[in-house]
Amino acid sequence: MDAEKEKQANEMPKSNPLTQAQFLLWKRQKDADSSARKAEATRKREEDIAAGTVQMNGRELFLHEPWVFDNSNGISSQGFTPSNGFYNLKQSALAWIGVFPA
Repeated sequence: MDAEKEKQANEMPKSNPLTQAQFLLWKRQKDADSSARKAEATRKREEDIAAGTVQMNGRELFLHEPWVFDNSNGISSQGFTPSNGFYNLKQSALAWIGVFPA
């Protein structure tokens, strides 16, 4: 009798088979929860960017402040232009560390 009880205890309990309809229902719920979490994270990130509490990545900076990337006046933020090339870049770097007057 002890052997029978041990054998029954060691056997895996029979599981209920999962139907395709049950699986699809679970999958739809899982996808809906996932998209809701993603939408909430995106909304919160947008609020934080608007409040200035987080640093923007390059894409977000380009979308929110495109003027930063506007080089139509020929001067970039580092002093490099195709016409004056490396000289202005070197000059601005030296001015930044205080070796060369700006």
